[in-house]
Amino acid sequence: MLDRPLLHRITNPLFFCFLFFLAVTTLSAQDKASDSSIAVESHTYKVANTSIVIPSPESDQVDLGSCAPDLMKIITPQTNRLVTAFVSSDDRRLLCNKNGNAVLSKYSLVEVSREVESTDFSKKDFKSLRKYMDRNLDSAVDASAKAMEAEINRKLGLQNSDSGSIVLDKSIQLGRIFSKADMYGSADIGSVTQNGKTDNVVSGTAVIRVRNHLLIAYTYATYRNIDSVKWVRKTTKQWATAILKANKR
Repeated sequence: MLDRPLLHRITNPLFFCFLFFLAVTTLSAQDKASDSSIAVESHTYKVANTSIVIPSPESDQVDLGSCAPDLMKIITPQTNRLVTAFVSSDDRRLLCNKNGNAVLSKYSLVEVSREVESTDFSKKDFKSLRKYMDRNLDSAVDASAKAMEAEINRKLGLQNSDSGSIVLDKSIQLGRIFSKADMYGSADIGSVTQNGKTDNVVSGTAVIRVRNHLLIAYTYATYRNIDSVKWVRKTTKQWATAILKANKR
């Protein structure tokens, strides 16, 4: 059975990881990755010692592979390990070949919590996690926004980025998208200010129990209008459902 402190440490990073998205467009052209080739597509990944199949969230997003490792380090919080990232085929070509500035108006990530990557999650454990998240959606974001802001700025400093420090504004929870036996989803909208410019982004977060492991799937889109929110909510649910279906034994 999961105790309350562990539930807090698991869920605390889940709902503010969308904040890392906001640094991407300014950092993408500066990434110093050495691999300029486009990786061969693969959708089977290791979580602990378990092979898990992760399909693309939609047809126009592809596996980023080993491109842009510096960028991935910046946008992945220390509490998590990046399993895979999906971007548009055009953005992947730009990130891999370093011959242009990737737009990254939408992209997707799958991560695992380092603390519980090897933990065996029962259905009972996941039910407790879903209940905890329902009660703590707002507080999970608010409690850690400043910590995330500090982490992003520290990483920017380590990368010798000249893009300027960022200021994260309070996010707005858009509520639960779904809550089922093996998956839970919610959405947020937030903003960041950097060099006098403010950007807004919508994020969908799906926590998925896959082969007794806990995956966190993030879907991001630059906010343009209400259709951006609708797309994130729809894609988050469809992707979580597809991941579970792909791993049925």
